[in-house]
Amino acid sequence: MLDLKAGDWPRRVLIIRLGAIGDIVMASGLLSSLHKAYPGVRISWLVEPAVAGLLQETPDIEDVIVWPKEKWKELLRRGRCYALLREVLAFRQALHTCGYDWTIDVQGLLKSAVLARLSGARKCYGLASKEKADWLMDAVVERPVSSMMSSEYRAMAAFLGCDTRHFRLNLVATKPTQAKLEQRLHALTGGAEFIVFCPYTTRPQKHWFESHWLSLAELLYQRFGLQLLVLGGPLDEESGERLSERHPALVNLAGRTSLLESSEVIARAKLVVGVDTGITHMGIARCVPTLALFGSTRPYSETPFARARVLSQRLSCAPCGRKPTCAGRFDCMRELTPEQVFVAAESLVGKDEVLHENFAY
Repeated sequence: MLDLKAGDWPRRVLIIRLGAIGDIVMASGLLSSLHKAYPGVRISWLVEPAVAGLLQETPDIEDVIVWPKEKWKELLRRGRCYALLREVLAFRQALHTCGYDWTIDVQGLLKSAVLARLSGARKCYGLASKEKADWLMDAVVERPVSSMMSSEYRAMAAFLGCDTRHFRLNLVATKPTQAKLEQRLHALTGGAEFIVFCPYTTRPQKHWFESHWLSLAELLYQRFGLQLLVLGGPLDEESGERLSERHPALVNLAGRTSLLESSEVIARAKLVVGVDTGITHMGIARCVPTLALFGSTRPYSETPFARARVLSQRLSCAPCGRKPTCAGRFDCMRELTPEQVFVAAESLVGKDEVLHENFAY
């Protein structure tokens, strides 16, 4: 753990977490932690273009820096090495002019470690690398063996001298964006409460079955009489449309809201039910009753929020990660029944705990 005198406090910090929506959500607690520990610190975040919009309006970030990954890859693919070198050097110079005191690499890969060194920061701190890049860091934080959500990012906050009681996930839009979204939601729901489904992710072994979603939709609609909004990315729009056509309470917003808008939709929901995907984690970040359905992956099994729960069958073959052993049956997700999820949902929504906007992790 760093033990700094006031004169050694960082003035400018760069956080590197390039992609993976869920990890960006879970790492966002570093923002509140650093601001509380080091008043006046100015924080930038280096990220890939696809997820930059999620951070653009967050008040605790001074500057969102977009890594032009695809442009660099295209120059390399075309063999334009000198042009690529010029791009890299220009990017490096732009980072150097910011005068970072610290770069914090919470990606833990070789590419993120290289970018950390390109930043020119006086000190580079990182999570233990999965790709033997620890030698590029001034200090490395081991990833804790823990089933708790955000545990590795909390460990980094503690190492940096932060009180982890101030670790609060923080991804919010500005008031104009919120106002526009509220108008849109009012047109869809008439101002009534609603439930959010997050059915989609990139790996088929993490999906719940469409028939299960439809059965759950019917159970929830019969119990609460609320509309069910389906969220997802642009590639999920067709699937969301097919799902919504099969139940009158389902409304498809997949591919029709940005990441930041999805976060704001979730913040206004009565309940979120989703698979292991980034927007499901937003439910926990926004302190909304959330059920996360895990099968082949189990990034965490505990949350520090009483109204968030992980449901998993915990079969002997799980977690199998990217290498399923069930010949495509996906037993872990198939055996997680709509009835089980409904019972858990009913118990969460029925709880009397007060939701705190600034829930501390």
